[in-house]
Amino acid sequence: MTLSFLTDQSVNMEEREVVRKSDPEHRRQQLVEAATAVFIRQGYANTRVADIAAAAGVAKGTVYEYFPSKEEVFLAVFAWVNEGITQRIEEEIAGAGDAVGRLETLFRVAGEIVAEHPNLYAMTLDFWAATRGTSVRDRLGKACASLYEEHRRLISQILGEGCVSGQLRPEIDVDSIATVLVGALDGVGVQHFFDRSVDPRRAAAAFWHAICGGLCVEQR
Repeated sequence: MTLSFLTDQSVNMEEREVVRKSDPEHRRQQLVEAATAVFIRQGYANTRVADIAAAAGVAKGTVYEYFPSKEEVFLAVFAWVNEGITQRIEEEIAGAGDAVGRLETLFRVAGEIVAEHPNLYAMTLDFWAATRGTSVRDRLGKACASLYEEHRRLISQILGEGCVSGQLRPEIDVDSIATVLVGALDGVGVQHFFDRSVDPRRAAAAFWHAICGGLCVEQR
């Protein structure tokens, strides 16, 4: 899965033909991709189902064949985008060697993703504000909590392996440290969203090198 779709451009005409002619599963996916581009460009509140249909090159009714509402389209977009982010992180750290190497790679990739796709925060915050007091906001909240849990679990696992191998200090609280690390990386993304002078790549790398000395048995 690639994140190259995350721009402010809608799908092109060739992709629109795919939407029209493809099988239902692929058509649904193309609608999700088209909606992602529209949400990023216009914001959730300013997007109509008709805009999504136009970007995909289909009739408005076609969108409703797959999604009962705009809210359901967004939830599908949120799930797909974060599945892609998680997959990218897991693929890159898989070839990074030992626990310390995987943690360093994780920080690097996280900084890259934030730098490459800052508007993901705007898209999600816009949806959060627009759905105040609705059940769909509760569903997004649960999806966010599940995502954070998944990221904490991944980091906790790497930290634990580092402790067992002797690379990391055996007395560290891996779950608590994972919580702080996820929060720090997320915070870098939020700051970059509000202030583009913040360099997420540099910040993530500097933070890792700062804490590495406290986690590692030997200085790297």
